[in-house]
Amino acid sequence: MDTKSYARVTEILRGAGLTDFSKIPQANRDWYMERGKQLHLATEYVERGIADQYTFDPILEPYLKAYQRFIDETGFKAFPDGIEKKVVNEVYRYRGTLDRYGMMCGRKTLIDLKTSQVYPETGIQCALYALALPDSFFEIDRYGVALRNDGTYRLVAFKDRTDKDVALAAVALFYWKKNNNKLEA
Repeated sequence: MDTKSYARVTEILRGAGLTDFSKIPQANRDWYMERGKQLHLATEYVERGIADQYTFDPILEPYLKAYQRFIDETGFKAFPDGIEKKVVNEVYRYRGTLDRYGMMCGRKTLIDLKTSQVYPETGIQCALYALALPDSFFEIDRYGVALRNDGTYRLVAFKDRTDKDVALAAVALFYWKKNNNKLEA
């Protein structure tokens, strides 16, 4: 099945009105997006144990220390295919790339990495990713991990069982808006 026409998780969140970056000037947005891409790649190298083979932009160093600290303190271990994992939900016609899927404290765990802070809508983002995995939604623990520029991190658990309902409502709203030409550019 061709899934390229499926909406991406980030599109759904934006289209349903759960995220809005319009107040951030475009130049800043581009810079933050690029930093995020570089950080995700660098944390992947940390996770795979090959970070010492690379040189990273010094601005990433405290975030990498925070990520290593998170790994060391929580014991999180990504599944071999659980780093930047592409997922698809064919029933609800969406796709995305989750940051990390693995084990923590003996439980299947989905992690979304952020810099500075984790927003409530990250719980909905993680719910959409969890709903695209073959495991039962309620068997997966969902967390946002805010990596900070002082080398610390903040772990935020998403335990609201209604996140699943909100996530599916966001998908429905997105496609309703799309089908009725109501999506904002």
